[in-house]
Amino acid sequence: MQSWIQASGWPAVVAAVILGLSGCGSISTYQTGKTVPGGKFSFGMGMAGGLFRTKSHVNGFPTELPYGAAEVFAGYGLLDFLEINLKVMASQYTAKEDFRELGGMPLFGGGSARLALTQERWGFPLSVAIGSAYYAGSAQERRSNLDNVETLRRVTTTKDRILFVNVSRDAFSWLTLYGAWKIYHRTTLNKEWDHGNLTKQDALLDQLRGYGAGISFNVGRDRNTHIMFEVNEIRDTDEPSRHYQKQAGLGMSVEF
Repeated sequence: MQSWIQASGWPAVVAAVILGLSGCGSISTYQTGKTVPGGKFSFGMGMAGGLFRTKSHVNGFPTELPYGAAEVFAGYGLLDFLEINLKVMASQYTAKEDFRELGGMPLFGGGSARLALTQERWGFPLSVAIGSAYYAGSAQERRSNLDNVETLRRVTTTKDRILFVNVSRDAFSWLTLYGAWKIYHRTTLNKEWDHGNLTKQDALLDQLRGYGAGISFNVGRDRNTHIMFEVNEIRDTDEPSRHYQKQAGLGMSVEF
């Protein structure tokens, strides 16, 4: 872990708080071990609820926030064993400290590529794929006084480079069990402004590890529509109680 901090005092009294947060990082799976066959597309969407705890050595930044998220994703099979994907997500957070829902629906996104190692459609007992992804997002907290003059602003930016493995097996033609193992290399940059002056900064480079697990109901005449229920969690390998993200979600995708 690498960190650097510059700090000075900041006002303790504020009259209003506006908290607007975008994606803190995508940890959803919404994929089995089956890659999209060559020449075919996939399109899907998902909704999730979870908890995100930021990490910083600047006083005031480590905050656990419940959130709800909606995302849209699309994939294409370049070859029968090689797939590319794009994802966009919007998040809505709730500030636990004042029990109010605040903020808008800003976006974040990224992409991934997956390589199939074994596939049930090739005659193997399991479908296994490995992949790499990159996602970026940011979070912002703004406080102002009764005259709507900004007194404090905090911004957290995260960039994730991810390695993952997807494994699945069809229990029945209509039901697939799936799981994922993930390694995140996360860069976090925190900044704080006091009345427009940059007063604190914190840069962190961390590794997080986690999992995803779910079930997919395969419906339609060709079983090409998938309804997925899943849970996901990642934690910092050095400070798991201070830096983590966990969520449960529902997704749906179709191949065509």
